[in-house]
Amino acid sequence: MRFGWRRAAWVWGVWGGLLSGCVIPMPIEAEPIEENNPPFYLPGAAQPDPGRFVRYDPQEDGPTLTLSVRPIADANPLDRFFYRWFTNYDPDSPVASRIVQEGPPQGLPPERGEAGVEMTLYPCEETAFVGPIQRVEVIVADRPFLSADEAPAASPNPNQALSEEARAFRIVWFLEFDREEACNSAL
Repeated sequence: MRFGWRRAAWVWGVWGGLLSGCVIPMPIEAEPIEENNPPFYLPGAAQPDPGRFVRYDPQEDGPTLTLSVRPIADANPLDRFFYRWFTNYDPDSPVASRIVQEGPPQGLPPERGEAGVEMTLYPCEETAFVGPIQRVEVIVADRPFLSADEAPAASPNPNQALSEEARAFRIVWFLEFDREEACNSAL
């Protein structure tokens, strides 16, 4: 009987040891995924101030109007800056939906963020300017814009389409400017 109890104790001890020492996988610590932060600009960095109507008169202001955002930055130090400028953007109009100005295809390197982005408009030559109020928009993203073939078919703004992982900001200026009146009187 002693032999039976010893043997039973030994078997239970081995099983207990095996069960308590069974291989339970340790939780695998995932490598932290770097969050993709959007590019940004500081208040006052957009000129002229997009918070108000910008009055433009070619007789007083000259033939050009420059809009700019500088500096621009991104919390992700390796992100590049991709940008597009639009005037009176209308995805249904072949004239107004064109991209007025676009950054380089490879984007601007992070160190160029200090210089920002700017566009010089020639309002009297801009055919998309119709009526007394004009809308000028810039979109700055940290990933390339999608091509017309890559943009979702249901996209309301195909020239402004970005990939899902892209982050961006947009600034819109409203110009008080009647092209026909101001430019015809300037001639």
